[in-house]
Amino acid sequence: MKKINLSVFGCLLIALLFNFGVSAQTIDEIEQYDLRSYSPVNYGLKDLVFEARISTLIDLLKERANISNIVDVYFKIYWIFPGQYQIVVEGLPQGFEELKAELREVIKERLDYVIPIELSGKLRGYNLSYKEKTPEIKIEGIDPTQTKSINRIELTFESNGKLNRFQTFSPAGVTDSKISSSVKPWSHNKWVIDSLKIETLQGQFKNTTTNRLSYTTQSGVGLPEKIIVNTVQEVIVPADYKGKIEKAEMSSEIVFSKYEVNSGKAQRFLTQGLQR
Repeated sequence: MKKINLSVFGCLLIALLFNFGVSAQTIDEIEQYDLRSYSPVNYGLKDLVFEARISTLIDLLKERANISNIVDVYFKIYWIFPGQYQIVVEGLPQGFEELKAELREVIKERLDYVIPIELSGKLRGYNLSYKEKTPEIKIEGIDPTQTKSINRIELTFESNGKLNRFQTFSPAGVTDSKISSSVKPWSHNKWVIDSLKIETLQGQFKNTTTNRLSYTTQSGVGLPEKIIVNTVQEVIVPADYKGKIEKAEMSSEIVFSKYEVNSGKAQRFLTQGLQR
């Protein structure tokens, strides 16, 4: 099965000197964004069990992995504070360990929607500087060691402190992530991601993935209920190109269900190997 790359974010943070001649302590947009973004962990979540299903997964497995005798393939996720977790692939026949590992990576890259990792925690290791301050705030991060896979990043914040764009630059290509977020009735006046559009350009190949999220509440915390994923893959050609342009479009849904909040089951599973 061809690996589905759904990764979204790279790295950043920790700096000494900036273009405006100020110290790292005066760049507080990242810290403020973390404080103003919703996380269920800040409202009592310590132990979580849930299931995730990808709508197109069974058809993909039958077509690409030549597995016919499957009915329901899904993921069971066990998570405990501050961040230990295990993903179990259910519904596949015995064996297929390499395929299971690949599938775990697919859903692993979506766990940030369920339990967001703080922006400052993701983005360590770059020297930061203000690139612009008006009308939007742009912060640039450079890898001083030139050893990271991503050597430069750009963050764009609206005047109210909301992050709306995250760009990464590397020898392999450029990724441009555009973020839309809002306050929900249950989010304690904190921002929650509504959609994330990710454009990746590698040479002549462009991949655009749009994620649209809807939420539910369980035991007083907000958690994603569904992610609608639309992907467009295309080849970038010169404006005067007269031939056929290669383009493929795909849609799927990731549905999260059977949430168990602070039941203790995840703790028991991860520490004692409890089976359902």
